[in-house]
Amino acid sequence: MDAYYAQEHKTHAGDTIDLLNSKWRVSGIMEPGKLVRVFVQLPVLQDLTSNTGKVSQSYVKVDDP
Repeated sequence: MDAYYAQEHKTHAGDTIDLLNSKWRVSGIMEPGKLVRVFVQLPVLQDLTSNTGKVSQSYVKVDDP
C-alpha cells in the first residue's frame, strides 16, 4: 500500500488488513504518487472480482513522453 493509505488507516508492514472480504498481510509501504493506494497482483484481483482475464483500466506513467 502507499504511505498515504497506511497513515490514514494506521497500518504498518506486517499488519493484516481486511479488503474485498479477504484478509491481507501488508508486505510493504510504497511512496505515494503511484495513482493507486493498495497494490494487488492482477491475477489475484481478477479472481476476487470474478473478472479473470479482464482489465478495465490501465495507467502508464512515463518520464519522457
